[in-house]
Amino acid sequence: MRRAPVTLQQAAQPSFTLIEERIAGTTATDVPQGGSAQFYVVLQSNNGYTGTPALSATDLPPGISVTFSNNALETYGVVTATVSANYQAAPVLTTANINGFDGTTWYTLGAQFTVTTPPLTASASLMFSHANSTTHTAQLATIRAATSGGAAPFTYT
Repeated sequence: MRRAPVTLQQAAQPSFTLIEERIAGTTATDVPQGGSAQFYVVLQSNNGYTGTPALSATDLPPGISVTFSNNALETYGVVTATVSANYQAAPVLTTANINGFDGTTWYTLGAQFTVTTPPLTASASLMFSHANSTTHTAQLATIRAATSGGAAPFTYT
């Protein structure tokens, strides 16, 4: 009887990978305080995977939320993820975990983005009322100033 070595290889199990793709024309995801930004989440099938993983976002800093255009991804599917920051979100570079889970297989994508502070804008107006018709001088002047954006504290001089 002749003996020969036999090597057994286990077939690769079907699985999936989540891939982050930037929307055309963007190189980074900057999310302004009080605003939002979008990117694509793409499902890549590996070894014949045919499932439909549900999506979720975890490990978000305070003031940040992530929503999806569809909460599940089909094979070779694409969904749009929208990252929103409220005005209390700290300006910081951070990573959100985008999770896909189909009941058996779990994959986490680390999506990196930067919360930015909108630029400070200021406006002012000067209004005169009760002008003296004889001397052509103002009897009452009102100055109004307004700001938006920027990061507190503000100093007015």
